[in-house]
Amino acid sequence: MLQKQQLHIADKCEILVRGFARVGIIALVDEATGYQEVRDRRALQKILEKYIAQELKPWIKTFPDEYYKELFRLRGWQYNPMSVKRPPLVGRITNDIIYQRLAPGVLDELKKITPKDSKGRRSHRFHQRLTENFGYKKLTETISNVTTLMKASSTYRNFNRLINRAMTKYGHTMEIPFDYGDEE
Repeated sequence: MLQKQQLHIADKCEILVRGFARVGIIALVDEATGYQEVRDRRALQKILEKYIAQELKPWIKTFPDEYYKELFRLRGWQYNPMSVKRPPLVGRITNDIIYQRLAPGVLDELKKITPKDSKGRRSHRFHQRLTENFGYKKLTETISNVTTLMKASSTYRNFNRLINRAMTKYGHTMEIPFDYGDEE
């Protein structure tokens, strides 16, 4: 017999037992009906919850000048550190070498929750939609790793080989044109 001050503990234990039983039954039914593929989508949703924030974060400088300097060098473009204007291809390349390498579904979700305006520009930057404790940290880590690979590369083609070997790319493959005049 439980004492009065122990009843709340028993109630919480009962909730846990029911929860564990429900999860076990659901897993068995999913397995018997072939519904386990849906569980994979749930796993993807959990990944997205770790990366994507519910609220919009304020803008802060996230991509260092060094990232753009190296990217421009590899592409053979003139880099002006005093200008924030970038060729439109820079955004596509950044999606390819940074955001597609964060985790499965992250880039697609960022595109979905960050709509384009009438001029075709995003209403906010993707990094403003990442969770502070996980997504943003992974982003800055990825930027650092990619910048290091760019520094180690003499050509964009060489960089592309290195990044594809070193970092998994999630989602669809995007063709970024090479400067075919590059040396091997």
